[in-house]
Formats: sequence, C-alpha cells, structure tokens
Amino acid sequence: MGKTIYNKPPLTLQAQAKLLFKRNLSGIKQSELLKELERTSYYRISGYAFPYQDKQNNNRFIVKNAWKIIRSDYKLDAKLRVLLFEAIGLIEITLRAQLIYQMSIAYGANWYSDTTLFRDSAKLSKDHADLVKNWNRSNDLFVQHYKTNYDTEKEPPAWMIFETTTFGSLSRYFENIKYKNKGKNEICNYWHITERKDYDIFSGWLKNVNTVRNICAHHSRLFSRVFPYKAMPLKHCTDKNFVMNWSNKTKVFASICIIKNLLTICNPEFKFERKLKKILRHATKTQLNMMGFPVDWKRWI
Repeated sequence: MGKTIYNKPPLTLQAQAKLLFKRNLSGIKQSELLKELERTSYYRISGYAFPYQDKQNNNRFIVKNAWKIIRSDYKLDAKLRVLLFEAIGLIEITLRAQLIYQMSIAYGANWYSDTTLFRDSAKLSKDHADLVKNWNRSNDLFVQHYKTNYDTEKEPPAWMIFETTTFGSLSRYFENIKYKNKGKNEICNYWHITERKDYDIFSGWLKNVNTVRNICAHHSRLFSRVFPYKAMPLKHCTDKNFVMNWSNKTKVFASICIIKNLLTICNPEFKFERKLKKILRHATKTQLNMMGFPVDWKRWI
C-alpha cells in the first residue's frame, strides 16, 4: 500500500491565523498573531503548540491561554539554545586541540591519513574526503598562505587542516581511532575517561553534543525534542564531579549533564551551572518534565 501524497496547499497569514483560532487558540489577538506569523513561520510555531493540542479532536487546544504557554516555551528554548551553543563551542575547541596535539605528537603531522591508526578504512576514506573538502573551501588567511607558499602535493599538517573542519568531523575521526592507540588513550585521559570500555560511550557523548550543537546553530526546537538515540552514562566513572544519574536517555537533560561534565574538565571558569539555573529560574514543572529533568535536578547541576 502506497503512502499518502502530501497535497495541502499553502495558506495565507490570515488563513493560518483563522485555522489556529478555529482550533481554540487563546491568549492573543488576531492582529498580534498575524505579526507573529510574519516573522515566525506557522510550521515552526506548530512544533511548540503540538504538546497542547488534542490529536483526536482536530488538533484543538486543550489548555487556556495557549499562546502564553507556547510563547513561554519558545522563549525558554531560545535562551537554552544560546547557552548550550556557547558552551559546546568551548568543548569543540578543546576537543580539536587535544585531537591535534596528542595524535600529532605520537604519530606526526599527517597522522590523519595513516590507515594503520584507524579501525575502519572505509570510514576513514569518507572522513578524510570531508576533511579535505572543508579545507579547500575555507577562505581563512592561513589556508591561503599554505597554498601560496608550500607544495600542495603534500597534505597540510593536522594543526592546520583540523582548524577548518566541523565538530562532527572531529568526533568521527576520534571514534575511528583504534582503541589501543596511544594518542586516543591520552585524549580520553584528558577527559577523565580512564577505562577503554567507556571509549564508545564517550564517542556517543560527542555525537550527542554535536547533534545539540547543530540544533542550536540552526535555531531548531530543542527543549522538548526526543533524540533518536540514547545518551548513556559512563560505566566506569571515577570523577566525582561528573553527573551520571540521568534516567531519561533521550531528552535534553542528558545532554546538559554531558555538557556539564565536559566543561568541568575543559572550562570550569564558564560557570555553566550558574548560567543554566538563571535561565531555568522561572521554568514550570511541565517545561522541566518535557526536558527530562528529574525532580531533584538541582542536587546534580
């Protein structure tokens, strides 16, 4: 049986507002709603409205002053994204520094092309191509300087080429390095990951943080999102400052715990916990629940 073909027509702003009011939206005047729809798309708003609608009854709103609640969620999400994006930037910079330094000291400037250091040569080939693509499309002055002054038959050193790549590329390169690799061991030790049995979980942390980073960068809905994969706690954690007791492994609270843990190592001066608590100062129980926060979350963050 074939899937239904999507054939809903585009709606004018007036028609969008009319549809929302027909679904019992309250807490906003029509003129104000039209202005909101001009600057924030209907579909984006619908992502925040979804939890407060009855799917079995034509998506009618089931709460009073629905717009006030939707707007509160929207503003909270925006503030949370700003904080997490800044925090993840600090983690990315340190991950890049550690990957470059530890692997280069152990295996030379062009270690990233050495197939003997990696578990999966096919993945390495793909990641290497992505690394080179990012390098070639960069307009940074140091890239132009290298191409102008050095023989480009030889690939640039890791400390140059990895400065032009993405968080995702960094995390994929790290994951693919062999478990017993000296450089990988040093990187993990820096992050207080002391058991090889936790290396894959740490790689999962980096993937999780990268996903959050991309959501924040594109201003997508974050706070009520359910991630398609689980963020797992370390099994052999010895750092007493790490938070390891999140129960919901697919909500943003797990990501927040991971970010908090990594910042404890690379940038404790950022005062992440204090900034987070300031944003959540007026958060409702419903909002905290949607993010996967436990009742006693302040004990851990």
